[in-house]
Amino acid sequence: MVLQLSGVTGRRMRQLLVISLLSVLLLAGKNAAALSLQYGGAKTESDKRAQQVISESSNVEQAIRLLNENWQLKESLLVRLGGVDGPEYDPEQSLITIPYGFYAEVQQRFIDDGLNLNEARRAALDALLHTVYHEMAHALIDRYQVPVIGIEEDAADALATILLLEWYPDGAQKAIHAGDLFDLESSDYTEIDEEQLAGEHSLDAQRAYRTYCLVAGADEEYAQQFEASGLFSPERLDTCSEDYQRVRSAWLRLIEDYVLSQP
Repeated sequence: MVLQLSGVTGRRMRQLLVISLLSVLLLAGKNAAALSLQYGGAKTESDKRAQQVISESSNVEQAIRLLNENWQLKESLLVRLGGVDGPEYDPEQSLITIPYGFYAEVQQRFIDDGLNLNEARRAALDALLHTVYHEMAHALIDRYQVPVIGIEEDAADALATILLLEWYPDGAQKAIHAGDLFDLESSDYTEIDEEQLAGEHSLDAQRAYRTYCLVAGADEEYAQQFEASGLFSPERLDTCSEDYQRVRSAWLRLIEDYVLSQP
C-alpha cells in the first residue's frame, strides 16, 4: 500500500515550532562543529546508478546544510554514502553510513508496488531523507545524552518525521513516503515471530502507522484525507493530533535542556 495524497499548501503556521526555535538560538552558538557529507566509491552498476540519482537530487546535501544551520554538535560528524553496512550511526567513529544499496533496494520496493520509475525515485529519495534524519536523531541522543523513555528507534523515527514536516514545504508527502517504506517492509513477513517482538525496532507496520499518524496530527487537510481513505477512524485522528503535539513538545523540551544549554 502506497499512499498518494494531494499536496497541502501553506496551511500550517510555524510559530513556536521546534526547528524555528533551534534556528534562532543555535545559530548564535559559537564553535559549532561541522557536519559533513562524503560520497563513497560505487563499485557495482547498481551503486553507480544510485549514487548518480542521490547526487543529482541534492537531497542529502540540503539536509546536511539544514542540520549545520540549526544544530550545534559537540564534535564533527561525517555522513558517508556508500559501503555495505547500514544505515547506521557509529558513535566510536563519529560516522553515519548509508549504503547505496539501501537506496537501490528502497527504489525497487516502490517499483514492485506499482510506481513508475520517476515516482519510485521520488519516494525512495524521500525515504532516504527520513533515514538521514533518523540516524542524526541517534547522534543527537548519544552526544547530548538525551534521555529516551521507551524505544530509541521510535524516538528517532518521530524526530525524523518532525524535521520533514517542519523544514520542507512538501514535508508531509516526504513523511508519507517514509511511512510507505515501513508498510512495504512489513509485507516481508506473514507471521510475527519472537525475534521481531524482541527486536530494537517496533514492527514495521507500527512504524508506518505512527508516521502517518504524526502527519495527520500536524495537518488537518491530510487528516481529512486519511479519514476519507479509511486509514484512521475519526476517534484515532483526534489522538493523532494529541500525539503530534506531545511528541513535538517533548523533543523541544529535551533539546532545550541538552542542546541549547551547551556553550
